[in-house]
Amino acid sequence: MSLPTPHLGFALALALAIASLGCETPQQPPAPPPPERSTTAAAASSSSVSETSTASATPSTSAAAPKPPSAELYRRLEHTLLRLGDRFYAVADREHLPTLLDEAGRRAQRRYWSPDGTRFVYVQPAAGEPNGGRVDLWISDAALTAPELLVRAESDDDRRAREAKEDYQTSTTAIRGLAFSAEGKEVYFEADAWSSVNAIQAVDVSTKKVRFVVGGGGLVVIPEGPKRGSLLVSQWRTKGKQPANDHCAVFDTNGKELASIGWYEDGSPDKALFCTLEHPAVKKALGMR
Repeated sequence: MSLPTPHLGFALALALAIASLGCETPQQPPAPPPPERSTTAAAASSSSVSETSTASATPSTSAAAPKPPSAELYRRLEHTLLRLGDRFYAVADREHLPTLLDEAGRRAQRRYWSPDGTRFVYVQPAAGEPNGGRVDLWISDAALTAPELLVRAESDDDRRAREAKEDYQTSTTAIRGLAFSAEGKEVYFEADAWSSVNAIQAVDVSTKKVRFVVGGGGLVVIPEGPKRGSLLVSQWRTKGKQPANDHCAVFDTNGKELASIGWYEDGSPDKALFCTLEHPAVKKALGMR
C-alpha cells in the first residue's frame, strides 16, 4: 500500500535516522557509583570484630547504665524520697535544698537556717495530725543525719494544765515565724497565746527550755549594726483614743523595748514592707542604708 505523499518524506527521514544510528538500541544511563567509605568509618569497621571479641575482657570506657533505685528510694511528684527510719527525706529538683516529708508523705514547712549555715529548723505536723493541724518544731543539721524534736505541739490537756497555773504566755499552739538568734543558741518562734494576741517565745537548742520573750508577731531578728540580735516585732496597740492598730518596735532578747518605729498607717506607701528591714522608717531607726 502506497503512502500519501505528505507522509513519504517523513518515512524516508525516519529511515535515514535509524540507519545513521546503526539500528542500535539506546542504552540505559549507568548507575551512579556507590559512595566511598571514609577512612575513619573503614577503620572503625575493621576494628569492630576485634572489639567484639575482646569486649568481655576489656571494660567499656563509656558511662555505665544507671542502676535501678534501691527499695528505699521512691519517686513522688517532683521529689526523690529517701527513707531513714520512720521518716522520709527528699531533695527538691528545683530548689536543690532538702525538703522534709514525714511517714505519711506530708511536706514540712519552710526551712530557717542558723547564722553559720550548719543547721536549720522547721515545723512539721505532729503525730496523728493532718496538714493544717498542730505542728512540732524540729531542728536538723544540714546533712539531715539527725533531725531532733525541739518543741512538741501543745495538746488540749497540756493547754488546760498550763492555764490552770495561770500561764498564758508559753503556749506552743500553732508554732510559726521561726528565726535563729544572732549566735544560733536559741530559736525564736511565734505562737498563739491569748485569744487576740500572739507571743514571741524562744527555745534553747541545747536544753530545749522554752521562755516567753514579748507579745506580738511578724518577728525579724536584726542581723547587723548596733542593734544586732535585737528583735523587730509588730504589736497590736492602741493609740490614744483611736482604735487599736499595728505598731512596730525594736526589743532586746528579753522583751525590753529599745525603739519605737511607728504605726502601720504612718508607714511608706507600700504597706507590705511594714515592720520589715526594707521599711524606710526601720532603716532610719536602725541606721541602715
